Amino acid sequence: MEFLLNKQNPRFRLNQKTREVIIFLISLACIFLFLSSAYTKVVDHERFVRGLENVSFLKGIAPLVGWTVPATEIIVATLLIIPRTYRLGLFGFGGLMTIFTIYIAGMILWADKLPCHCNLFIERLSWGQHLIFNTGFIFLSIYALWQSKKNNL
Repeated sequence: MEFLLNKQNPRFRLNQKTREVIIFLISLACIFLFLSSAYTKVVDHERFVRGLENVSFLKGIAPLVGWTVPATEIIVATLLIIPRTYRLGLFGFGGLMTIFTIYIAGMILWADKLPCHCNLFIERLSWGQHLIFNTGFIFLSIYALWQSKKNNL
């Protein structure tokens, strides 16, 4: 890390190598989250679809959503892995996590049953913790995008 101190405007600034490491670690966490989530949804697909069918507005399209969500998570994770497309992957990750967070908030407000089939460890979170977890990952993806733009990475 590099400190740049100016008498008029003291501030803390990361050097390019540190930014690259931070972006890499955030991307790695996003990849792990989406691939583990997609794996869980594909391996236990029937359970995932049954959970979606319990949501009134998804009932008719549950099988479609049941394949679209894990496929999209895999595509976004793949974009994050490829160096030339990782920024697109970060945008996709942030957008998808925003959709998931809005869905969770809506479920908390209006649903009688709250099914969650995310992945092994996230299913154990309360719905409030789930919102905080998702929001944290949204901010991490935004931060990684901001740092990558700052360095033209």
